Amino acid sequence: LLRLLRLLGMISVFDSLYLMTTAIKGSLQILVWAVLVLCVVEMSLACLLQASVENFLREGNRSQEAADAVYMHFGSFARSMLTMFELTLGNWMPPTRACVENVSEWYLLFFLLHKFIIGFSVVSVLTGVFIQETFKVATSDDQIMLNNKRRATRDHTTKMTNLFKYADNDGDG
Repeated sequence: LLRLLRLLGMISVFDSLYLMTTAIKGSLQILVWAVLVLCVVEMSLACLLQASVENFLREGNRSQEAADAVYMHFGSFARSMLTMFELTLGNWMPPTRACVENVSEWYLLFFLLHKFIIGFSVVSVLTGVFIQETFKVATSDDQIMLNNKRRATRDHTTKMTNLFKYADNDGDG
């Protein structure tokens, strides 16, 4: 498969595909570390949130709808973990509303801090690292540099040919 990708990298139509696959291959180590760090942080927060809503779910003086809404997001470790990734990468308002409206308004502070710190900062840093790795691969891969040089030479030749055709007023070449 890698030989096929290298062959496709020599064809200029597939330059973008070759760059993407090479960048992904070069970013695998960063991806593993990013996933590991994000999973550990999200697991810790999921356990914390699940434990903090456990008393609410066990007590009997609340409505069944409120308990169902909170249980849907934080009723088990798996649900809490899924909700934490939803908070980080997706729609953060439904879990926030479930806790703020049914358990305590103080959860708003936790969810806003999570969104600002993890959702914006950490995810933005991870995105920046992947972009930097893509640029590093694009500037250091021999095949990509050769393809760019060939394309630049071809474009320059086309421009010079057009210039000489334009400058040839009497058509004698």
